[in-house]
Amino acid sequence: SHYHRLMTYGCSTAENIREVAWYRKQFIVPLEWKDKRVFIEFEGVFRDAAVWVNGTYQYRHCSGYTSFVLELSDQLAFGEENSIAVRVDSEQNEGWWYEGAGIYRHVWLFKTDLVSIDRYGIYAKPQKLDDSKWRVDCEVTLRNDGVTDTSATVKGRILDADGKEIAISEGKTEILC
Repeated sequence: SHYHRLMTYGCSTAENIREVAWYRKQFIVPLEWKDKRVFIEFEGVFRDAAVWVNGTYQYRHCSGYTSFVLELSDQLAFGEENSIAVRVDSEQNEGWWYEGAGIYRHVWLFKTDLVSIDRYGIYAKPQKLDDSKWRVDCEVTLRNDGVTDTSATVKGRILDADGKEIAISEGKTEILC
């Protein structure tokens, strides 16, 4: 998948604590993304964030300490200008300390193919066998958002500190929709 930083804003200051703020962003979505899945990830918004895409309300996330991801694929106009608006309401506390306000971490726009590795879908468990040998068990979760069953080949590589390939594994699987 390809990640693109969409919005980044600095932390708020004491002058705008406990207020409502609006963030808006216009951006062109390439026409080539039409057959992809498109997501937006907010790494941190304090707090009570409501999100609109092209003028339509999509989602509300109340916590100021957790990230959240929305799929935008069905709401976007490909090859045209799109807009995202975020309303942030920091009037309620989530802790007893000053917590800041607004979008305080990165916002990413990313896309995947219809058949892809699931978000956080790679798990590796290294195990040291002796001073010079390791075993690495890996698990990969795939997803198929297409309309037909398909097959996929997953290829795993381990690189050393110099970027040299030191191990490789490959497997083919059927993915149902």
